[in-house]
Amino acid sequence: MLLFLGRVNRKRIGEYKRTRKYTLDDYILLELLIEPFSQFITTPNILTEVSNLSGYLGEPLRSRYFHHFAEAIQNFVEIYSPSNAVSHSPSFVRLGLTDASISLLLNRQKCLVLTDDLDLFVHLNELGFDAINFTHVRASYFDL
Repeated sequence: MLLFLGRVNRKRIGEYKRTRKYTLDDYILLELLIEPFSQFITTPNILTEVSNLSGYLGEPLRSRYFHHFAEAIQNFVEIYSPSNAVSHSPSFVRLGLTDASISLLLNRQKCLVLTDDLDLFVHLNELGFDAINFTHVRASYFDL
């Protein structure tokens, strides 16, 4: 959500409930982190969560945000795992549907996960998957 809101209206990052913990510098750092990557992989669960968290933006920002979000989705590779399969994965009870779908995806598709969710980050590292915790990057980058 930080990425999409920052691209639509950087000034609102610190004002909106779901992005209040971030700053303009965090958004710029995020853009720098993802710039080298040509492909972004997601799941329907991730997109649904982002959409739901974004639904409380006020107008006219909300409409502009969702227009940008819709355009961005066109460039993502979306990998679907049925919820039934995700619910049977070892990660489901610990992480819930969305994060367990990420863990399940990594069993099929090698990729790097960027997250600000510590539980997901720790779990993926325990399983030997490549993951970066955005909070750790922020702390390292801004403490220099």
